[in-house]
Amino acid sequence: MMRAVICLSLGLIALLTLPGCRDTSRRSGIPRAQVRHLNPDELCKADEKTQAVVVFGPNRTIYISAQHSVDPENRVIGVGDVRQQTEMALKNLEYALASGGAGMQHLVKCTIYLVAGQPSERCLDVLKRRWSEGVNPPTVTFVYVPALSRPEFLVAIEATAVIPQD
Repeated sequence: MMRAVICLSLGLIALLTLPGCRDTSRRSGIPRAQVRHLNPDELCKADEKTQAVVVFGPNRTIYISAQHSVDPENRVIGVGDVRQQTEMALKNLEYALASGGAGMQHLVKCTIYLVAGQPSERCLDVLKRRWSEGVNPPTVTFVYVPALSRPEFLVAIEATAVIPQD
């Protein structure tokens, strides 16, 4: 048992001395990242998730939980209409971004979960219209799923945004 602990300790020491394996933030003058969890009032309250997470460092990174077509009272908007649900999910995404001091122009990645059988063209039409408003589009991945967390949901949008620090 003692031998295993010594070997493990030596392994950790070796790992910590490898270039790129240790925290060099103090030496380089880069502050350690700080994390803030956000649940803006414009979005429905969800005990099982955080709506957005902001990571402060050399850049601010915001990780946005999957947004659905719901109002602040958790009522589904656009039941049966994937285009309307996409528009509402994007509106909720904007609320989550704004809570972290970001906008659509800061998006770098979106994952769109679409219930199998729903036409992606209707989502793409909404996205193209949104990106044509002078915003560089982020990377986008569509994932077809058998169902989402509520049977009325047809689409969910998860995103990551990066805000450069001045």
